[in-house]
Formats: sequence, structure tokens, C-alpha cells
Amino acid sequence: MWSRLKSILVGCKGSSERGDKGRICVSGRDTFDYIRGNHRATIYAEILTGRIKRRICVWSIRKWHFPHDKEPMSQQEKDEILSCMCSYFDKRHIVYDLLEGEPPAA
Repeated sequence: MWSRLKSILVGCKGSSERGDKGRICVSGRDTFDYIRGNHRATIYAEILTGRIKRRICVWSIRKWHFPHDKEPMSQQEKDEILSCMCSYFDKRHIVYDLLEGEPPAA
């Protein structure tokens, strides 16, 4: 557990983009982490083929990770995270679209 917590506190793997209020870090093939202070949330962005290269799953921006998982995430915070994610792709000239709505059924 310590090694996982240490990686969260020290930084993140892969490239990152620091914004005014938070930063986006690549955490997996389809996952990105938004980190602001000691708060962290995961965003899913599917890889696509064709002109559009990524699809940001807006529904995945819904809660903070432990130890802040009991704190509600406001709509303003969700919008800020989405804005930071869009800026991350814009600065890298990655064409993306947004998938809103509910998560797919398991």
C-alpha cells in the first residue's frame, strides 16, 4: 500500500500537464488522473481510430479517490477537471470528442 500511496504523493507515471488548479497525468492506456493538491480523480478517455483519436468519457468524472472518497465532487469541480482534460489534448493537437450520459452496463 505504501508504494502506491508514495507514487500518488511523489507524482505520476508518464507525461503530465500542469494547469492553474490541477494537473493531468497519464495513468494507463485509457485512463488519466487529475491531481489537485492531495485530491485525485480518474478520467477515462477511449482510444479511437480515424480522425478522432480520443473519446473523453464525461461520466467517469464522478468521485475523488481515497482518502477523499467520502467528499462530494461539485459540478464546478467536474467542469474544471473536464476543462483541464480538454486543454491537455488541445495542447497536444489530439482530436477528441465527449461521451456524456451514463456509464455502460457491466
